[in-house]
Amino acid sequence: MAAEVWFDTREELADALDLGVTIRRAEAERMRTIAAWAAARTTSQRGPARVLPGQDRRVPFGGPGSPDIPEFLPAELGATLGLSAFAAQKLLSDALSLVHRLPDLLTLLEQGEVEAWKVRMVAAATRELPATVAGVIDCQLAAPARRGAPPRIVRLTRSTLQDVIDHHLLAHTDPAQTTDAHHEARARRYVAFKPGLDGTTDIAGTLSNEDAHRLEQALDDTASEMADVEGDTRSRGVRRAEALGRLVVHPGLAQTVLYLHFDRLSGTWSADDIGTIRVDEAESIVGHGTVTIKPVIDLAAEISTTGYVAPPRLREQLRLNQRNLCAFPHCDRHGTIGFDVDHVDPYDSGGTTTSSNTHLLCRYHHRVKTHGRWRATKTAPGTTVWTSPTGQVFEVAHGLTTRLRT
Repeated sequence: MAAEVWFDTREELADALDLGVTIRRAEAERMRTIAAWAAARTTSQRGPARVLPGQDRRVPFGGPGSPDIPEFLPAELGATLGLSAFAAQKLLSDALSLVHRLPDLLTLLEQGEVEAWKVRMVAAATRELPATVAGVIDCQLAAPARRGAPPRIVRLTRSTLQDVIDHHLLAHTDPAQTTDAHHEARARRYVAFKPGLDGTTDIAGTLSNEDAHRLEQALDDTASEMADVEGDTRSRGVRRAEALGRLVVHPGLAQTVLYLHFDRLSGTWSADDIGTIRVDEAESIVGHGTVTIKPVIDLAAEISTTGYVAPPRLREQLRLNQRNLCAFPHCDRHGTIGFDVDHVDPYDSGGTTTSSNTHLLCRYHHRVKTHGRWRATKTAPGTTVWTSPTGQVFEVAHGLTTRLRT
């Protein structure tokens, strides 16, 4: 029997630690660079004397104590870095918070002592607190628990760090503000679906605590019944997932609209918003609802109307050409509703409501395009070329973004 050989990995781990320090320092430098860029754009751009609804306005992205930044600034930051609008806004907010509200934690990041996700977690959680309170939290988390020990934040896991943050939030938040925050949080509830190529769909969302508790209890009860009564031996996670499916599967519950395409070369089927799909999967989907048969929409046809409002057939053609995504560079907003039909050449200036002069934008990027000095040109069905205020050029074709010029 061959003897086991043990390798000394200390040198390799030491290299990994050194690289980690380098990455943290680079992340700190990126935060300072982004905050400085935003501040420079703020001082160099004079906003309108009177801001009308929908126009660019100054927003305290970083929280109290940080400079107010033009609301449309994340659009260019996201396009430049290849981020969605949400991710760019979060990055900008964290950078401003760290520079102007949490300098001790930013210093730890610059020294390579703490992971970037930890300081960004604190920045996001304390965004609405007064600058003085954020400063107290900054000092306490950056200080060592005892002489010679590493800073407190370094020793905390994600869950314990969240507990510390929650403690500070409860201690420094006015009960009336807590109530308002509660209502605001409930107003932001959502459920989103992201189909994958493997026949499954990722679900993300936010529910109220009571609804989430009832849903979890229902899933647990059904999953337990599947094991005890039906003898299902699959994992609890799989049984809970199937239990959720059983809760929503009901004949006539919803209408099913399924676009199927057959690739003659590969002999495979695909479905819009789902991807590659087996015929039996399609049958299973259609079998759980009311079947809707629609005439085929020619994605290259020029659909037009004389009025301003796009007819349903044009809106659906745009949605299919854009793969159900916003037409702005790197935007990952996905959905069948909530998109605005934007006239590339404004309707008031003679632009037509046609396939070649319209595309779908989320509300934020619709405002950016209308009021933010971005220029758009539609070059083909599902394809829009964008020029940013600083001259960068991007092509968005069927949901894919390509940088053409910096």
